[in-house]
Amino acid sequence: VDIVSKNGRTTVDPRIEDLQDNTYGVTYIAPHEGDFFITIKVNDNPIPGSDFKVIVHPSANASKCRAYGPSLHPNALLISGRPLELYVDTKKAGTGELQVAAQGPKKTTPKVFMAEED
Repeated sequence: VDIVSKNGRTTVDPRIEDLQDNTYGVTYIAPHEGDFFITIKVNDNPIPGSDFKVIVHPSANASKCRAYGPSLHPNALLISGRPLELYVDTKKAGTGELQVAAQGPKKTTPKVFMAEED
């Protein structure tokens, strides 16, 4: 398996794992965003479809997110058993996955519901 950037200047060393069932797992870390081409060969022969083009996007930047809403206000009256709302604006953060975790007293875990805007 060869992984090379579009301009050919960057090569990536993949980790290849034999899964012992005639399949292999390939893991790699792209050092930067951009187009990369993946060449996969068996016995020095490219497999069908090789070279595969992948587009790597920049990592999300959490510092560009903003959390706000009534349940985050320092003087808010929060009542158990009622929905507590907050919003996270990720528009400027880039591509990534939002993860939200909440922990209550005595290590209880409140339910978290996530809604997506269109």
